[in-house]
Amino acid sequence: RSFGVKLKLRVVKYSKGYAIRVTDDEILNAINDLARYEGIYACPEGAATYAGLKKFVNDGILSMDDRILLMNTGSGLKYLL
Repeated sequence: RSFGVKLKLRVVKYSKGYAIRVTDDEILNAINDLARYEGIYACPEGAATYAGLKKFVNDGILSMDDRILLMNTGSGLKYLL
């Protein structure tokens, strides 16, 4: 489990928002997609936001017309080795 998961889920519930689980493979695919199509070498935590966005769009929760901000606060460079 991620750090502070109970607090995060409480915030999602309070805000009437959504949360979604992404797999390691989905995160790795997101890292590749962001690098290939956007020139962003994202850290896994940042790529997880993109992987979740893809699921939300596929599930119809968000549309391609929605304006979305994804945060990537780290660099994937530290994961090269």
